[in-house]
Order: sequence, then structure tokens, then C-alpha cells
Amino acid sequence: MNSRILRAIEWIVAIMPLSSLGLVRRAEITCQLIQGKGLGAASVEAEAAAVVPLLPERDAVVFDVGAHKGRWARALLARAEARISRVYAFEPSSANLEHLAAIRGVEVVAAAVGDREGSATLYSNEPGASLGSLYQRRLHHLGATHTPQEVVRVVTLDDGMTVHNAMLDRDFLP
Repeated sequence: MNSRILRAIEWIVAIMPLSSLGLVRRAEITCQLIQGKGLGAASVEAEAAAVVPLLPERDAVVFDVGAHKGRWARALLARAEARISRVYAFEPSSANLEHLAAIRGVEVVAAAVGDREGSATLYSNEPGASLGSLYQRRLHHLGATHTPQEVVRVVTLDDGMTVHNAMLDRDFLP
């Protein structure tokens, strides 16, 4: 990881008082920063705006992994549709696939992304929720329980793109 990012994370963690946030929330914020995320769903518009300068002038191929209902893809397409040839939206939850299919310029890949292909259990507090994960997380601090929702297909990025005959030269992956 970039040393500037590590220093920034260390600084933010150091200034966050434990008593005001609690250990779990502090760890969650740190993990979001490490993942390159801002404020979760609240930062989608800002994240999409930050991507636009990174895209080539035309024919960009973008992967939206864990696309949920397509909010990020919609925000990006609203800003840079003329520069994007295709957005591949990887989403394992069957409850969200219809939302993604309705977005022009988005190719839906009905699968989770992992380090090897196969199948896995998708856990969530409810079908199609944004808290979905291949890991059964402890969400009691959010007043939620992560339960098995469905068994989903898992692909690697390379395998997923081979199946869809997509270019493997990706321009942006959030």
C-alpha cells in the first residue's frame, strides 16, 4: 500500500477518540479508508466524480464489483457516458439484478467476485441489501443480523471477463 495512504490512515485513526466512536466503528472507518472508500453509500456521487479524470477520452471499460442496484454505475454514466464503452456490473444478489439490467450501458454479470471460481453463500440482513457479503459478519452494532440469503456463483475477474468476451484491459475498477 502507498506510504502516503498508510500515513493518512494512521493520522485519522490517531485523532479519532475511542470514546466517541467506539472500537467497532473506528475499525470500520479504517477498513473503508484502506479499501479506498469514503463514506459508504453517502459518497457514491463524490466517488464517481473522482473517477472521471482517470478515464480515457473514449472506449473506457469499467468494472463495478458488488454493484448492488447500480447507484455508482448510474452516477458514473451520468458524468462520463460518452467516454465509456461498457460498464460490467458484478452483482451476486438475485434481488438486485433487475435494477442493474435496466441501466443502459451496463452489462450485468450475475456473480460475486473472488480469488477462485465456484459458489458461495451470500449473507445479508435481507434480500438485496447493501450489507450483503460472502462472509457472515457480526452486525449487531447496526441492529442487524447477517443470515444466509442464497448460494451464488463466484468468478474471478479474468474468468468472468472470458465468459463475457470482454476486454481484459480494464480502465477503472472501484
